[in-house]
Amino acid sequence: MISIRRWVLASLWGSVLWGADPVATADAAPADVRRITLTEALRLAHTQGRDKLVQNEELELLKLGLERTRGDYGPIFSSTLASELYGTGSRQNPGNRQSADLGVRQSLPGGGTVTANTGVNRTGPPGDGAASSGTTASVNVTQPILKGAGLAAWREPLTAAERAFRYGLRAHRRYVQQLSLDIAKRFWSLQDRQFAVEQDRKALVQAEWSVGLAKANLDLGKARATALDVFRAETQLIQTSQRLVDNQAAFAAELDGLKIDLALPVDQPISIDDGRPLATVVEVDATKVIATALAERSDLATTKDNVDDADRRLATARRNLLPQLDATAGSTWNGTFDGTSGDSYGQAPAWSAGLRLTVPLDQHNEDYSYESTLISRRQVARNAELKRSRVIQEVQAALQALRSAEATLAIQERNRSQARVKVEKTLLDLQAGEVGNRDVVESQNELTIAENAWFQAQAAYRAAELALRNAAGVLIVQADGAWAETPPDYATIKPKPQPKQAP
Repeated sequence: MISIRRWVLASLWGSVLWGADPVATADAAPADVRRITLTEALRLAHTQGRDKLVQNEELELLKLGLERTRGDYGPIFSSTLASELYGTGSRQNPGNRQSADLGVRQSLPGGGTVTANTGVNRTGPPGDGAASSGTTASVNVTQPILKGAGLAAWREPLTAAERAFRYGLRAHRRYVQQLSLDIAKRFWSLQDRQFAVEQDRKALVQAEWSVGLAKANLDLGKARATALDVFRAETQLIQTSQRLVDNQAAFAAELDGLKIDLALPVDQPISIDDGRPLATVVEVDATKVIATALAERSDLATTKDNVDDADRRLATARRNLLPQLDATAGSTWNGTFDGTSGDSYGQAPAWSAGLRLTVPLDQHNEDYSYESTLISRRQVARNAELKRSRVIQEVQAALQALRSAEATLAIQERNRSQARVKVEKTLLDLQAGEVGNRDVVESQNELTIAENAWFQAQAAYRAAELALRNAAGVLIVQADGAWAETPPDYATIKPKPQPKQAP
C-alpha cells in the first residue's frame, strides 16, 4: 500500500515539477491547426495587416504628391486640336475651321515663368470660297522683382513637398517600430494566457486527485482526515474549474482579435507557439540612452524641422507685404496664306517689354497672414522645446519600467524556486503523515501562481527592454517586423550571478 502511495505522489510531483500535462496531451491540437510563432505574427502584421497596408498607402500618396510637385517645375507641354463647322441660315455649304496649337511652360529659378506657343489654323468660308491658313508663334517671359522673387520663393512648393515626404517617412518608421512592439506584447500576453490555461489544467488534475485522496483518507480513518478536508478539496476543485473556464474563454477572445489584426480568417483555427521569451538582462547607461534618444528620435527631428518650416513661412509672409512688381517681355510672329491668290504674307514680329507694378490699396489680409504666421512661429518653437522634454521624460519612464521589470523578474525567479521546494517538502511531509491534504492544496496553488507570475515577469522584461529601445529611437525593425537582438550601444549584457560556493 505504501509503495502504491509513493508511486502516486511521485507521479504527481513529476507532473508539477516538469510540466507533464495529461489534459493538454489529450487535447492536442489537430493537424490542420496553424501554429503561429512570434516571428510569423510579426511577418503577417507587417506584410498583410490592414493597418500597415493603410500606412504604406499613405506614404505612397505622399511620394506621388512629391513627384507631381516636381513635375510642376517643367517643362510642361500642352496641345490643342479643334475642328468645327459654321455658317448662316442660307442654303450654301457651311464653312469649316481647324486649328492645332502646341505650347510649353517652364518655371525659372528666380520665380519667373517663360511660355512658348505655336499654332496653325485653316479656315474654309461658307460656299465655294477658297480656304485660307495661318500660323502663329509667341514667347512670353514674366519675372517677379519684389513679391515672389528669388530662389527660395521659386523652390518653396518643392521644399514643402520634400519635407512632407520626409516627415511621412519618419512617421512611418515610428509606426513600424510601435507595430512590432504592440504585436510582441499581444503575442506574449496570449502566451501568458495560454500558460495560465495550462497551469489551470494541471491544477484541475491536482484538485481532482486531492479530492480523491481526501475521501480515501477519510474512508481509511486516518487520524488527521476529516470531512472538512473533503469539503475544502471539493471547493478547490470547483474554483479551479471555474478559473479554467474563464481563462479559456478569455484566451479564445484574444486569439480571435489577433486573427483580425493579422488579416487571418476568423474561422481559421490557430494555436500560439509556447516558446517562452528569453529575458536577457542588460545594464543601461542612463546618460547615454538619453543622448541616444535626442540624436535618434525621428519625431524629435521632425519638430526641429518644423521650426525651419515656420521660418520659411514667415519669410514668405514678410515678402507678401511688398508690392507686386513684375518684368515682362514677349514676342509674336504671324503668317497668312491666302487660298484665293496663292500668296503668303509674313508679318514682322511684334514685341513688348516693360514693368508691371501692382500696389494693393488694402493689405488687411497680408497683415493678418504675417501676424498669424509670426504667432505660429513662436508656438512651433515652444512645441520643439516641449517635445525634447517629453522625449527625455519618456526615456526616463521607460528606463524606470525596465529596472522595475528587472527587479520583478529576480523576485519571481526566487519565488518560483521557493514554491517548487515548498511543494516537494509538502508532498514528502504528507507521505510521512506530518501534514494534511489542505497543506498540499495550498502549496500547489502557490506554485501555480508563482509559475504564472514568473512567466509574466519574463515577458514583461522583454517588453520593457523593447519599449526602452523604442523610446530611444533605436528599435530597428526589418521588413518582416523582426528586430536585432544585439543590445544597443547604451546597454551591456549583465552576467548571470554565479551560485555561492559552500565553505
